[in-house]
Amino acid sequence: IVEYVKRVHEFVRKVYVFDVFVSEKLGAGKKSVGLRIMFQSDDRTLTDRDVDDIHKTIVKLIENRFGGKIRG
Repeated sequence: IVEYVKRVHEFVRKVYVFDVFVSEKLGAGKKSVGLRIMFQSDDRTLTDRDVDDIHKTIVKLIENRFGGKIRG
C-alpha cells in the first residue's frame, strides 16, 4: 500500500504506516492500517483544496485496488 500511495501524485513525498490493527471484529483476514502521508511541493504552498483532492484520490484508489475503506 505504501509504495502504491507514493506513486499517486507528485506532491506525495513520504508515506508511513503508523499503526496496524488485526482483530476478528474487523472480519476474517482483514486489518486496519493507519497511514501518515506528507504532501509537499517544491515551488508553491499547497492549499487545503490541493491536499483534500489528492487525499480523496488516494482513498478511492485504495478502495478500488485493495478493497480498503475509511473507518469511522
